Amino acid sequence: MRKSLITASNFEKVLNAGQRDRCSPSLLKQLMGEYSNASSASLDWGRKKEETALHLYIKVNRKAHQKACMQRKGLLLYENMPYIGCSVDGIFTCKCHTSKVIEVKCPYSARFDNPKDVAEDKSHKNDYYHQIQGQMGIYGLDKCDLVIYTSKGIFVTNVDFDPIFFNNMVTKLDKFYREHLLPYAISIWRTCDNEL
Repeated sequence: MRKSLITASNFEKVLNAGQRDRCSPSLLKQLMGEYSNASSASLDWGRKKEETALHLYIKVNRKAHQKACMQRKGLLLYENMPYIGCSVDGIFTCKCHTSKVIEVKCPYSARFDNPKDVAEDKSHKNDYYHQIQGQMGIYGLDKCDLVIYTSKGIFVTNVDFDPIFFNNMVTKLDKFYREHLLPYAISIWRTCDNEL
């Protein structure tokens, strides 16, 4: 399903690659789904702990909001560029505020740290910023709660949508798609046609 799509979790990698004259073949292969999603300790940790983090997040927010609800969402394509998309960990709704994206991060390297310290660490924030801005822009929402989970609990930090950042980002993602990913995808499809 996600072959030849640029999804939010890859936005930063794609933007960094787009700054170079030549694109890494491994990134193109990853975007085309040629690499399997192998298991690793960090991926396993993240998958296992995401549900725990969401449960804790909802437990805290049910007390503070009227009719709080979290909806799980699947892949959503950006209406203006359907080769760019994202999925979010959830959309939080309540009667007292506008809806917002929920993005959970369970960094394996920081699994024993205080989640507040992890959230305030600039290196982690930078890792997630492109993804979160992309999610808000694609979903048309102005707020995101970034939930950091460690074995010591959760810490929630609010991120506001930056439309200028988002528009600049999707312009660069579009350029990468047209100049690198689409030609690569076409070359693969032509190769497949010739083998038939």
